[in-house]
Amino acid sequence: MVLMALTFLGDLLWMLYWVPHWWSSEMAKWQLALHSFVIFVSFGGFVLKALIIGTLATVREADLRNAIGKLRNKV
Repeated sequence: MVLMALTFLGDLLWMLYWVPHWWSSEMAKWQLALHSFVIFVSFGGFVLKALIIGTLATVREADLRNAIGKLRNKV
């Protein structure tokens, strides 16, 4: 969970820095569609990580260990 939280923070800082830069007038001449796609996918990953962190914070550790044990038995 710590690694997920750190990458979440990294994604937040990345989006706070690069999104305004890519949408600025100086970058308008570059590949706008490519930059918009990268921003969209990054935002999707950011939202997904927020959901995962929220889920991990609300689920009991015993339930997580039980689910992991069941998955290992299936594989």
